[in-house]
Amino acid sequence: MKKCFLLTLFLILQFFIVDAKPAIQKVELVLRWKHQFQFAGYYAALEKGYYSELGIDVEIIEGNPDASVLEMVSSGEAGFGVGNVEVLVNYLKGEPLVLLASIMQHSPSVFIVKENSSIYNPHDLVDKNVMLHTDERGYELLSMLYNEGVKPWQLNIVTHTHSINEFLANEVDALSAYITSEPYFLESYGIPYRLIKPSSYGIDFYSDCLFTNKELVEQNHDLVDDFVTASLKGWEYALHNKEEIAALIVKKYSTAKTYNQLLYEANEIHKLINPELVAIGHTNRGRWLSMANFLYQQGLIEIPESIDTFFYHKERHLNVRWDWILIFISSFLLIVVVGVLFYLRVVKGVTRKTKEMSILLTKLEEQNKRIAQINTQLLSAREVAEESLRDKSTFFAGLTSELKNPVKGMVLAANALAKPDIGGTEKKELISEIKILGDTLNHFSKDITSIFILDPSAERISYHDTEPNDLLKTFAAKCTKQHGLDKEQIRLSLLSPLVSQKVLIDKEKVLRSLDILLSNAIKHSPGVKIQIGWSNDQPEMLTFWLSDNGAGLTLEQLTQ
Repeated sequence: MKKCFLLTLFLILQFFIVDAKPAIQKVELVLRWKHQFQFAGYYAALEKGYYSELGIDVEIIEGNPDASVLEMVSSGEAGFGVGNVEVLVNYLKGEPLVLLASIMQHSPSVFIVKENSSIYNPHDLVDKNVMLHTDERGYELLSMLYNEGVKPWQLNIVTHTHSINEFLANEVDALSAYITSEPYFLESYGIPYRLIKPSSYGIDFYSDCLFTNKELVEQNHDLVDDFVTASLKGWEYALHNKEEIAALIVKKYSTAKTYNQLLYEANEIHKLINPELVAIGHTNRGRWLSMANFLYQQGLIEIPESIDTFFYHKERHLNVRWDWILIFISSFLLIVVVGVLFYLRVVKGVTRKTKEMSILLTKLEEQNKRIAQINTQLLSAREVAEESLRDKSTFFAGLTSELKNPVKGMVLAANALAKPDIGGTEKKELISEIKILGDTLNHFSKDITSIFILDPSAERISYHDTEPNDLLKTFAAKCTKQHGLDKEQIRLSLLSPLVSQKVLIDKEKVLRSLDILLSNAIKHSPGVKIQIGWSNDQPEMLTFWLSDNGAGLTLEQLTQ
C-alpha cells in the first residue's frame, strides 16, 4: 500500500514538473563566417542536446559576406550572433546590442609575410602591398598600425579576396589572415612564413564573442540565460572532443575544409580560448574599455560615459524559475513523505516490539504466579504429607496398643494354664478368655488387612443401614450373655427416637471395636460398670463411646 502511494505521489509530482517546463522556443544563431571549427561549441551544444534540454530549438545560420550579422541581430531578425570588436563599435553608435560571452580570449588576426621578406614589424609594411580589410573586420590590425604610428594611407592596401593565391604569387607582400587557418596551407606547401601579431604590440582584442539584442534580454532573459549556458557547455565539450566534432563538421556542416585542417584549427583555437587558465566565455570589463580607447584613437567612436549596459548582467535579470521551484518543492515533498512513512514505519516497529515485550512480560508474570501457586501447593502438600505422617504415627501407635493388649492377655492366660495347681473351672475360664482374645486378634487382623488392602480375599468394609439405638441394644445383650454382666452393670445412653435415624455404617466393625473397649474395662476393673452411648454433635460424623468406672491412668502414664 505504501509503495503504491509513493508511486502515485511520484507520478503526480512528475506531472507538475513536466508541465512546468517551458514551451520549445525557436531561435537563430548567425555565424560570422563559414562553417568551421571556429564555431564548434555551438555545433556540439546542438548535437548533444544541450539546447533542447532547456527548451530551445536552435537554427545555426552560416555567415555570408553579403549579410551583416550585426544588422540581423540588432533588428531582431536573429536572436543571437557571433562577432568581434565591431559589436562594441555598433553598440557605441546606438545599436541595442548586448555582449553575452567572450569566447576567444585572444584574437586570431595576424599579418603573414614570407620568411625571406624584409618585413619584420608594422613599420616595415609602409609602401608595401598589403591585403587588408578596412572595415570592422580589420579593426584589430588597424589598431596595431595606429598604435605603432603607421597610418593606413601609408600602405598600398589591396582589397581582400579571402584567398592566399595573391600571396603565393607574390602579388601582395603581406596578408591579413587568421592564425587558425592560413598557416595550415603554407605549412602544407612547405612555404616558410613569419607572423606579425597585434598582441606583440600591445593590442589584445577579444574575438568571436556571443551577443544578442537588448529587447530579447529584457523580454526573455530566461531564454538568454539558457542559451548562454548551453553554448558554453557545448564549447567545453568541443574542446575535449576535437576529433569527434571535426568529424561532425565534415559530415554534416561543411566540406570546404578537410578533417586534418579542422584538427589544426581546433588546436590553435584551444590556445586562443585558453580554458585551462580562463573560464570559457569570461569577460573583463577593463579589456573592453582598453579596446574602446584604441578605437577612439582611430576616430571610429566617441569616448563613452559608460559601457555598463553593453555587458549582460545575469544577476540583474533574476527570474522566478517555476520549473526549478516546482522540482525543488516536489523533491522536498517527496523527501518529507518518505521521511514521514519511514518514521511511521519505525514507530509501528517500536509499537509492535513494545506490544510483544508487554505480552512477554504478561506471560512472565503469569508464569511467576503459576510458580508461586505451585510453590503454595507444594507447601500445602508438604503440610498434608507431614500431617499424614503424624496421623500414621498415631495410627500405628494405637495399632500397636490394640495388638499388645490381646496378645498380653493371651500370654497371661497361657502362663496361668501352665501352673500345676490350676483348677478345672479356672482352666475353662482361661481357655474361654484365650478363645475370645484370639477371635479379637483374628477380627482385628482382618480389619487391618481390609484397611491396607493387602489381601484381595480379605474381608472388605460392608456398609449397612443401621439404627444406632438398636445397635447398642444388641451390643448390651451380647455383653450380658458373653461376658456374664447383669443389667445393672450396663447402662445405655440412647438418643430420642425422634433424633435417631438409620445411618450407613459397618455394623460388625463397630461392635468389635466396642467389644475390645469392653474387654479392657472388664480386665482392669472387677465389678465394672459400663455406660455405652452415641452422639452426632458434628455434621457428617457419628461417635460411639464406652466409659467404665475404672481407676484410669495417672498423668505419668498419659505422658508415656
